[in-house]
Amino acid sequence: MSELGAANTQAWCAAYPTGQTRFPYPPIAGTVSTFRRLHVTPATGVHPGTVLTVTETGGCPKGGPTAVLQPPGRPMLDPSQPGTVGVADFVPDASGHWHGQVQVQVSPRAGPGSYLVDVFCFGPGREYDAYYPLVGFTVTAS
Repeated sequence: MSELGAANTQAWCAAYPTGQTRFPYPPIAGTVSTFRRLHVTPATGVHPGTVLTVTETGGCPKGGPTAVLQPPGRPMLDPSQPGTVGVADFVPDASGHWHGQVQVQVSPRAGPGSYLVDVFCFGPGREYDAYYPLVGFTVTAS
């Protein structure tokens, strides 16, 4: 699950130098977005065993990207989650741009239905460094 989308922003007024909270500001609803984009082909007519080609716009700032293929609503933090049907690590070039392929597993996990390509970039300390909006694809019966 990406860190993009609907979010509430909160802030507090704190006393200097103690940091003691004086009062909270009212939360503000907003949307977190990014200039980064994914392009996935094919997006339809996908069967178990199909290789998806993933390209990006925006690059990874400091680290390498990982792609996880999974049903909607699953957390992205653990690619071994039930329902994950493919995982691939990509190597960015010197400017942070990358592309690659990830195969939809041939297994009972990859049954017909809707799935998401979720890509996130890890920094050198394995912290999250950048997110891409989720891209959907549909697996049909083989």
